[in-house]
Amino acid sequence: MKKYLVFIIILVLIFSVNVKALEGKINPEWEKYNNLSLEEKKNYDVVPSKYIYEFISKRNNLYNIDKNDINLNHYKYSNDGKIPSKYSNEDATLPSKFNLTNLNGKNYVNTITKDQGELGLCVVFGVFGSVESNMLYKGIKNEDDVVSKCNNDNSRHCRIKSDLEINEKYKNGELTTNATFSERNIDYVSSIPNSTKVYNGGSGLYNIVTEKYNPYHSDRGLGYGFSVLQVEELFSYGVGPKRALDVWKNYDSNRYIKSLKEIYDNVSQDYIVTDYVQYYSRPSGDTNISEWMNSIKKDIVEYGARAVSLTRGPSSTYAGSCYFYDSKNGKTLLNIDNKCGVTARAGHAMQIIGWDDDYEYSYCRLSKSTSDLYTQATCESNGYEWISGKGVWILRNSWGASSGATYVYVTYDTKDFLVSGARSVDVVNYDNIYNEKVSLVEKQENVNKNTLIYKYYKPNQIESLARISFIFNTYLNEYTISVSNDGVNYKNVVTDVNDYAGLKSFKVDNYILDKESFYVKIISNKSIEDIYIPSVFTTNNYSSDISIKTYLKNRYINKNKVRNIDVRSEVYNINSGSKLVYKIFDENNNDVTNNFVIENNYVVTNNNIANISFDENISNGKYTLKTYYGDVIDSIVFNIVDKDVIKLFVKEPVFVEDNTANVNYDILIDDTTDYRWFVSDNDVATIDDGVLNIKKSGKITITLTVNTPDGDTSNSIELVVFDEKITTPQEFINILKESSKYYYIMNDLDFTGVNYDSFNNGSQLFYGFLDGGFHTISNVSKNNSNKYGTGTALIPALNGTVRNLIIEDSYFVNTNNSNNAGGVVADLLNYSVVENILIKNTVVQGSSIVGGIVGEISSFGKVKNCVFEGDVKAISDSGDVYAGGIVGHTIIGEVYNSYNEGDVYAKTENDYTAFVSGISNGGANNVIRNSYNVGNISSNGMTSKIAGIDTGDEAMITNSYYLQNSNYNVVNDGAKTNEELLDKSTYENWDFDNIWYMGGTYPVLRTFPVDATDIKLDLFSNIINTNSEYEYDLIIEPYGNKDQVEIENLTPELITIKNNKIVTGKNEGKAQIKLSIGDKSFIKEYDLVDLIKYSYNKEFTNKDIDIKFDIKYYQNDLSNGYLELIYNDNVIKVDTNTKNVDVKVSNNETINYKLKVCIDACKEIYSDVIEITNIDKERPIIKSSYKNKELLINITDEISGIKASKFLYGISDSDVNVPKEMKEFNNNKIISNITMNYKIKYLWIKNIYDEAGNGLCDSEYCVYNLDIKRNKYSVSYYDEDRKTLIKKEEYLEDEKIKVIEYEKEDSNYYYELSSWEGYQEDLVITKDIELYAKYNKTSKQIKSDKYKVENNYIKNIMLSNIYNKYSYKDFISNISQKEGFLMYENNNIISPEYIKTGMIYKNKYKEYKIVLTGDVTGDGLVKMNDIMMIANHLIDNNTLMSEYFYAADLTNDDKVKMNDLMKLANIMISGGKVWKRCGL
Repeated sequence: MKKYLVFIIILVLIFSVNVKALEGKINPEWEKYNNLSLEEKKNYDVVPSKYIYEFISKRNNLYNIDKNDINLNHYKYSNDGKIPSKYSNEDATLPSKFNLTNLNGKNYVNTITKDQGELGLCVVFGVFGSVESNMLYKGIKNEDDVVSKCNNDNSRHCRIKSDLEINEKYKNGELTTNATFSERNIDYVSSIPNSTKVYNGGSGLYNIVTEKYNPYHSDRGLGYGFSVLQVEELFSYGVGPKRALDVWKNYDSNRYIKSLKEIYDNVSQDYIVTDYVQYYSRPSGDTNISEWMNSIKKDIVEYGARAVSLTRGPSSTYAGSCYFYDSKNGKTLLNIDNKCGVTARAGHAMQIIGWDDDYEYSYCRLSKSTSDLYTQATCESNGYEWISGKGVWILRNSWGASSGATYVYVTYDTKDFLVSGARSVDVVNYDNIYNEKVSLVEKQENVNKNTLIYKYYKPNQIESLARISFIFNTYLNEYTISVSNDGVNYKNVVTDVNDYAGLKSFKVDNYILDKESFYVKIISNKSIEDIYIPSVFTTNNYSSDISIKTYLKNRYINKNKVRNIDVRSEVYNINSGSKLVYKIFDENNNDVTNNFVIENNYVVTNNNIANISFDENISNGKYTLKTYYGDVIDSIVFNIVDKDVIKLFVKEPVFVEDNTANVNYDILIDDTTDYRWFVSDNDVATIDDGVLNIKKSGKITITLTVNTPDGDTSNSIELVVFDEKITTPQEFINILKESSKYYYIMNDLDFTGVNYDSFNNGSQLFYGFLDGGFHTISNVSKNNSNKYGTGTALIPALNGTVRNLIIEDSYFVNTNNSNNAGGVVADLLNYSVVENILIKNTVVQGSSIVGGIVGEISSFGKVKNCVFEGDVKAISDSGDVYAGGIVGHTIIGEVYNSYNEGDVYAKTENDYTAFVSGISNGGANNVIRNSYNVGNISSNGMTSKIAGIDTGDEAMITNSYYLQNSNYNVVNDGAKTNEELLDKSTYENWDFDNIWYMGGTYPVLRTFPVDATDIKLDLFSNIINTNSEYEYDLIIEPYGNKDQVEIENLTPELITIKNNKIVTGKNEGKAQIKLSIGDKSFIKEYDLVDLIKYSYNKEFTNKDIDIKFDIKYYQNDLSNGYLELIYNDNVIKVDTNTKNVDVKVSNNETINYKLKVCIDACKEIYSDVIEITNIDKERPIIKSSYKNKELLINITDEISGIKASKFLYGISDSDVNVPKEMKEFNNNKIISNITMNYKIKYLWIKNIYDEAGNGLCDSEYCVYNLDIKRNKYSVSYYDEDRKTLIKKEEYLEDEKIKVIEYEKEDSNYYYELSSWEGYQEDLVITKDIELYAKYNKTSKQIKSDKYKVENNYIKNIMLSNIYNKYSYKDFISNISQKEGFLMYENNNIISPEYIKTGMIYKNKYKEYKIVLTGDVTGDGLVKMNDIMMIANHLIDNNTLMSEYFYAADLTNDDKVKMNDLMKLANIMISGGKVWKRCGL
């Protein structure tokens, strides 16, 4: 045995040498990391690699990538303009000419010359062309699956005939119809099902889907433009591409009505795109461009045609002087830069099918066209520009054979060149799809920025995991994907690297999903916040049964906030287009479906997203939603309420330097359990019982979920954690120096005398987050000509967020024809947001593209909740201009909930065109919703297009309006008269409760602070009933944002105000509340009275009792109204003639009553349920459900009371065991200690007598249950000597005896009784003493003289030798704290014979991870596998974590090194007898 171990050690020594040999160059970052302690290492999000290797791409070594150079996403570049990668051109020789239409006599481009017609589907044609070319060139990825599938069934998988033969034809370049896909199908999949924007759709609303439902649509009309990302998303969802067969066989531009079955029928979808990449944008610099071009060329050689998006189409109309027809060679040429002379901006997409490095071109560029009739000398002498160059891309167009532009040559010098393309296509191998678009998918709390976890809900059927797809917006991610049925035990199913951003899809085998939910986890070597939620595909291999499972995100719906319910039904073996039936039943099982409106109840890709809506008259209560498909039924319960049942509030702003922040919460549901907090990004903050622990800046969502008897319900709020405060104009100017931070403006900023042009001496692009706090920036003067070559605005270019800001009395002017101007942002870039902006008395002027809020939106930017009240001017004599009240021009973007009241003016010279509108100017990808314009729009250009909303005839305009004007020559839907615009009913689907306000004016946004004339707490009446709780609303006159009101309680002795939402009356009197907004404040007075009291007659029988409602009529407030008492089915109007109401009740009877105050209408101010029991006893019990307590107030003393004299008390763990010690209680505040543990439950009281001296208990003692409650109320804590109060919080409102809790070293808990407020000797009280205490203290940390206990680990547990295991009995004998502790393994309680690394020793408050020294594998032994685990860790430095790391740390220095491996080897040699020699 010893010889064998010596041999192992020799191998280990050899291995250690080989590790050195493999290292090459040690990474200095790793060396720095390796010298840190384990605690310090926790601050690292990503562990540095130990060795620096040259990263080799998986793609046949075509090029090498240095991943240290790749650190930006594919939309951005470093400041030096370099592309974020380096390619080696020495390992592959590219031909000077290449054309996929003729490779060795074979054509790898679809020979059908496609014509998109007048539809805007060029991107789809380009992308599908790349997919078709890839299939022709490479063949489908996995022909074996097709054959085996067709041998086993006759399903849709066998629609492809002779698949293996067809696949060979693909590889041989032979065209078959199976390689042609339907662009119209994807057009329908992505289109709004009923829209005013449909090509050839005519006027008005047009339906394109029979069922008027389409869950996969984006905000585009049928036939309108696409982005590559939109197509890519649909690929990832698994809903494209479909073959051009059956109803999709023929392509034309007509609009048809299609059914869901036709659109989503899986029969025509036999393929799924499994790898689609987006290449980096064209960089600057000759060297970088060459490398970039070669990377695309190599992919064309390997994978086939690439799709390309350009800013101009191949015609003089769209490209102007960037278009040239080379008559000598008969070629159409594009040479696109920023001097095309026309501003039509009609982008176009095609396919790159090759290149020609030797193609030479030369021509004369005129102002808006080109000519080859000039010589260079003649051209230049006439003041024109001579263009010449060499090298072109060869593009395939989609304009048909007769267009004259079937093939287009694009010069290598062309700018704005975005390329993408397919790398692989596979055969469909799934039945079910789960994705964020149609399924219920929940993001779980992420461990760090490198880990994402999602939970997916499904039917309760066994399914087999088939495939996972997702989109990366970053590149060079090394990532692992794992799946789990329970969220605990994960199995790795994918490990890969993506060298570009784009779509990845992986086939997964041999994982069974057998529960109603499952989890997907992605771990990457870098931040993966930009990963789209993965789509998961499964097969129904185990059952042909039909199944339905319906889910609701929330079980409590506040009808005053939302009036619709989002219903998700996951189905099993039900085809797309099938109809589900939903029915709703009340608590009495009555069918109340007719009280609701149910829409969209159709299955699409095994999912349904139904919408259930209702009006404000719906009754509160519990409902059951049942889902039917034939005989299959599923049920789920929900509640309709009139207030939020979970309320969250954080006082903002919050800064990193604060370290913590309190999330105040209130839960208005009984019987809730399992409070679960969720923070969307744990790298920004974590949360513990409502306390945020802040780590860094960022935007997070905080969610509190509680389990109720009817299921989980939750509420969320968004919070931003800021880095820095801005207090001066200079601090604001400096923000671009560190432009990725989060900033908050603390006060108004006046730029009078400040040189704001100095803002341009740094970076022009702001990547950060700026919150203005609704403060005002004023007197900014910024005038850019050609000096800086940038846009002019408060922020020149934005790739982030700007919000909550007011700008007034400012001036932004840009006279550079090539640059944009805006009030806030000149250029709004990728997915950036500008929101809650008000600009007043400000001029924004430019000579190209000018907008009141934003100059130009280029890529999925959003402008929302914005107002412009200034002047916009666009003036130029050398080109087209765009001017818009909100946005000058939109390429792809959205404007909503915004309006313009300013003047918009444009002027051009010569034959240039002025595009001028009230909101924005753009094409099919310009979305405008819920906005209006009443500003004056005008132009005196040579050619002008003037519109109230948008000058483009393809823009997606929804529920938006403008003041009609006969001068507008572009007519948008939504023209209204002034009277119509002042009518609230004009504005369809506008939210006037939360977003808009109307009071005799045009709609205004509630977002912005106003000079309020008054603020009211809407309590309906000035009466506040004591002992009642009111949720109020704020009303601001004339209008405003409720969240900006500050509320101060001036009379806390009379009322409490909770979370700025709830007023609770305490005592009678006149309460005062101060309401402030800005520099204005208002004091409101409210009278607190007991409107209702209870009493009952002294004489009563054993059968019934008279309850008297003593009702106070409040004359001062109700001079024009009255009170109304409703009990059971009786309604009584209470006025000056009605002072009280007598109600005769029987034993065990219940009275349900409400009290209403009525002026113009009746509003409930108090409700209660009174239960009467014990009538046949000496003292009847009348219990109120309000606060769940017995009515103690104002019960008359006509019956015998109880004298509160001195009595004895004691504590016991049983209601039969008399306490060993009884102590005297009198009117002293604190009298003595009671030692208790968690088993103590009963309070014993002796010697309580009535007035006649009779004992009130059946025996000598009264025994009361000591209710130890866990709730959010705390009690008071004292130091050990009970002299110093450590912490004191308010009592429970219904508490009668105060309990003080504190802890001593012996781990027992001590409780003290103190008198209640108002205690007096001989006071008449009830005998029912209620005692409450919070019991949530954690136990003392366990101690051990033998083991090392620290940071939730029990370490230094060592085997006596390697042949024995460590017994649990020996372990427990060396632990000081055993009570309540149990041993766990894999979340299960166990009774082990021996212990091992990874077990957990815990009770309900504390847990410790077991570390058995040397047991790195967690099997309880020390053997060769443990040595190998340490060796693997030394190679990769990231395989051992947590307790397994400590098990490998034999030298106790919080590091795992070669010394630890050698020591463990020595231990094995000695049989474990050298622990002490190892320093252990």
